Amino acid sequence: MKINFKQPKYMIPAIAFFPVVFIGYQVISIFDFEVEKEDKPVQTDGINIEMPKVNIDKELKSKYQNMMDDMGKVKDHVAVQNLDEETTNPSDATSSVYTEEDLQMLDSLERVKQQNLEEIKRMNEELSKRGEDKADIESSQKNAVKSETEALAEQLEMLQKVASGEYKSPEQIKKEEEEKNKEKRY
Repeated sequence: MKINFKQPKYMIPAIAFFPVVFIGYQVISIFDFEVEKEDKPVQTDGINIEMPKVNIDKELKSKYQNMMDDMGKVKDHVAVQNLDEETTNPSDATSSVYTEEDLQMLDSLERVKQQNLEEIKRMNEELSKRGEDKADIESSQKNAVKSETEALAEQLEMLQKVASGEYKSPEQIKKEEEEKNKEKRY
């Protein structure tokens, strides 16, 4: 398949490209558009003796002032317990994300948590008073499991004997014992 470059769909864009680029360049130069260049750090192999210009357009603030502008004096509750007791000054908290209802709910949840912890401690003390040690409970459970596994092993052994034809019913065992007793008598 040959491309015919003389077709208008190929010729018109080729002819119009250069004049459009030239006209665009002339329009930009007439209105004198300048892009402000930002001072970027210059990387040199040796010592850089040129200092960057100081930006004095903005008011300089201290670290504390910048932090206060960004964060403010906000006190929020978190889901993590504090290691130390909170000592706050009421004038420090200017605003909070939580409403009074939310704070009351959080406090009630904390009280419920403390009650649950106290109940768990009480239950642990009762268990230790009774003498029910965790090791004793585990050993009794292991013994129960062991006896169950031994019974299961005996049943499996019985099933294997039945499948192989070695199983003898109690009646057959009695007959064999009687025959052995008769042989011993003679």
